[in-house]
Parts: sequence; C-alpha cells; structure tokens
Amino acid sequence: MTRTATVRKTVKRDAGVVAAKPELRIVPTEAAAPRGIKLKTVSFLTMAFALVCVGAFLAGRPPVSAANAGVVGTASGPMFIGSRAAVYPVRDLAVAKAWYRNVLEVAPSVDEKSFVEFRSGAGTVDLVATTQNPAKNGSNREIYWGVSNANAAYQRLLALGATPKQPVRQQTSGIFAGTVTDPFGNVLAIVQNANVN
Repeated sequence: MTRTATVRKTVKRDAGVVAAKPELRIVPTEAAAPRGIKLKTVSFLTMAFALVCVGAFLAGRPPVSAANAGVVGTASGPMFIGSRAAVYPVRDLAVAKAWYRNVLEVAPSVDEKSFVEFRSGAGTVDLVATTQNPAKNGSNREIYWGVSNANAAYQRLLALGATPKQPVRQQTSGIFAGTVTDPFGNVLAIVQNANVN
C-alpha cells in the first residue's frame, strides 16, 4: 500500500526567501491486514446453500412416471377418493326429511329450519329448503349411491314413492345401476359395484 503526503518545499530565489510551494510525494506504508470475508468464500457458501435448497425441493416432489405425466396427485394416493355429500334442494323440508329418514333408515344428524343432514356411510345426504322446483331449474344432478343389491334398492325406492327414471341395468362386468326421481324432483341414482369393497 502507498499513501500520498503533501510536503512543503521552500524555494530560494536570489537573495530572498519565497513562500513555500506545496509538492506531492508518494510515501510507502505498511500493507494493511485484509478485513471481512473473501469473495471466494462468499461464492462457495452461496453455491452450497443453493444446492441444499435444490435438494430439499427435489426431495419433496411426488414421483412422476411417463405413464402419469400431467397427472397431479400425492404419494399417498389420488386427490379425489369419492363423494362425501349429496345436496338435494326440496320445497317441503319436513316431508323430505320424513321420506329420506325412511329411505336411509337413520335419524338426521343435523336438523335445522332450512337444512337437514343424514349421515350415510362415508358421506351425507343434505336436504336444503328452496322455493324453486329442483326438476325445472336444473339443480338436480345424478349422484350415485352405493348399494349392496341394486334391484332390491330400486324396488324399495319405488315402493316408498319415488318414480322410475332409468331401470337397473348392467353397465359393465359386475356393475349395475339405475335412477329414480324422489318425490321432490331430485334424481336419486344407485349403483351396485362388485369391483369395489
């Protein structure tokens, strides 16, 4: 390292002394000790941190095979595992509640002024009071309910006041399905699937 020093030099002229004239000189000094972290060390630490982050990211990703390219899921299985609720709009909630209580053979788990819920297997049947006709406004959808015997369930629904929509038929090997319309205009679909436990 070097430093710059200002030195005043006296200039003599003939008989008199003239004012001092500044002059710049470079004076060597001792080398100062480096302070802080070297750039090389910072670069190494940054690279190591980046590699740790990439490794953590890759470790948390679900496996993807060529057969499942574009399919999103988790390592524990598919995202959608079955219906959890069927929501049926009804104009007369009290009558609908009595009918579904008879069909499902269980008491409501929730019984409120405008909403009644029945627990059935892993899902629920939810009745919601409405002033509109479900059959005309398009709010009735086919939600298939698993049954052990499709023909027996179909006949029982008809005996309880449902009207036939689609008789029970074999869809594929071991699968039988049919649909009825409940007394409130909603489609009630049943399926017997020997391939599902």
